[in-house]
Amino acid sequence: LPCAEAAARVTTKPPLPETLLESLEDAVLLADTDGTILWASPRVTELWGYGEREALGRKLPALLAWEAGREPAETSAGAGARRLQAYRKDGSSFPVSVRRQPVGENGNILILVRDLSELSLARERLSELAKVIETVSAGVAIADRDLAIHRANPALAGMLGLEPAECRRVAHRESE
Repeated sequence: LPCAEAAARVTTKPPLPETLLESLEDAVLLADTDGTILWASPRVTELWGYGEREALGRKLPALLAWEAGREPAETSAGAGARRLQAYRKDGSSFPVSVRRQPVGENGNILILVRDLSELSLARERLSELAKVIETVSAGVAIADRDLAIHRANPALAGMLGLEPAECRRVAHRESE
């Protein structure tokens, strides 16, 4: 711990009922106004790789990119949340959504951190699929269950003598 004063503020008592915090998918941190971590849920250990009490007393910049002044690529992750990179003990990073909420009268901040690794991986796979669909020589359309075309690749549009965007308009006109 950086100093005796910070050590005195670190606590093993969670800021909310422990059963509630343990049921959350999110990692939960309690920090003071200086960014010193006072309490951490067990999920923090899972995500960051620190030992049970090892994150306590550290400053938030050791864990979260925007806390350290590094501006994340994406900052919007829903109402009240910021999307950024978190850094594990081993130095590897992972995408997270972070929500901050003041708690109590002493200025402490409750921080909820959701791991977005699976979501990011799914987006990457969808992007790869979109590239394949765009370049494949077979005609491909993506439609909903009502067969409304939401996307057509250039090959299908060429077969129909249309531009890809026109395939959507033609499908919508025919369904009306």
